[in-house]
Amino acid sequence: TVSVTTFNILCPKYLRTSGASRELGRNEALLPEQPWKERNAFIARLLSEYNSDIFCLQEFWLSTERQNGVLNIFEEALGDEYELLHHKRTGKKEDGLVIGYKKSLFSLVTTKKIEFPGFFHYNRVGLIAHLKTKSFIGGKQRDLVIGNIHVFFPDNFLELRTRNQQVGSIFM
Repeated sequence: TVSVTTFNILCPKYLRTSGASRELGRNEALLPEQPWKERNAFIARLLSEYNSDIFCLQEFWLSTERQNGVLNIFEEALGDEYELLHHKRTGKKEDGLVIGYKKSLFSLVTTKKIEFPGFFHYNRVGLIAHLKTKSFIGGKQRDLVIGNIHVFFPDNFLELRTRNQQVGSIFM
């Protein structure tokens, strides 16, 4: 049995503070007290408590602008036990995907980073990891392929079709 946890952790660039509108540009990432550090440290502790074999995160802030960013928080909290793979969205987007897997259970065979080009794909990406069990199950090591994708929420039929194409293309 392999346990997997996945969720969207909401990139600080997209989290609007109380009473802030998109026009004002006031998001959690810009606040001087940096509440995103505490929120992401809590998420890392939560993942440690869940003790899943693998986790997949979407909207993971991969900004290089800030020292001690989100990736550092997760590496400090989980790096001894988990290997963290990540893929940043294309263009000017600062978030992306993370797959974390227990180093004691799996070894990495290969990864595949997927980019969805074009305007209607909104700089979305996918990340696939081919893992191999370190222990023998039924007399042999087992392969496991895990994928992580963050597709947009469709507001109309065209976007629904585009999202379905994104999901379908990750399996090709």
